[in-house]
Amino acid sequence: MKTEFLANISHELKTPLTPIKGYAEMMATRDLSPEKAKTFASEIGSAAVQLERVITQLVSFATAAAGRLQPMPEVVTAREVLDAAVARWRSRLPAGHKIDRRVARGTAPLHIDRRYVDQSIDELVDNAVKYSPAGGRISLTASPNGTSKTVLLSVTDRGVGVPEGRLDDIFGDFAQADGSSTREFGGLGLGLALVRSVAEAHGGHLTVDSREGRGSTFTMVLPAATGKRS
Repeated sequence: MKTEFLANISHELKTPLTPIKGYAEMMATRDLSPEKAKTFASEIGSAAVQLERVITQLVSFATAAAGRLQPMPEVVTAREVLDAAVARWRSRLPAGHKIDRRVARGTAPLHIDRRYVDQSIDELVDNAVKYSPAGGRISLTASPNGTSKTVLLSVTDRGVGVPEGRLDDIFGDFAQADGSSTREFGGLGLGLALVRSVAEAHGGHLTVDSREGRGSTFTMVLPAATGKRS
């Protein structure tokens, strides 16, 4: 699995580097109209964001693997967290995808490290986009967890789902929903392991409800802020 990971990382790093180098070279060697230059600069910026995300994922995973992931919690509302996630992703979604959010009545504020939870939601939304190539709605929801002093944050897609035989394996390090050598979807296989580590560092956990061909719901169980002060 680690050998496969090392092969994948080359692809994941080179993919955004290729347009960065290509567009930068054209801007340096050609006389471009302001409109064309602006388009090329935008493509460079988008690729740089993609590259930054891969590097951030690697650093965060290494931190978690070394046991140094120590959340610094603050009190924040679930609505604020999900609204920010929708705002980050609305302009980034491929054609055919839509994103929405719903916060159930009675959902308590969260007591979380906002940076790590934001990153975890981004990982789950990125997976939802990747594994629903035909498009569809991606839903972010927050709800109380019964009488427990926790809150459920979920990301749901209507995509390909996870094969039943892979459900026990997908949270592992370097894991992919499709573990074959001809797998259709890219990625480092670290996203779900990282999200799981973030949830567990908060004293919670990560669950999945998936049906092959019908989509998946990934849910982080996170501490509520009941009795907490920011």
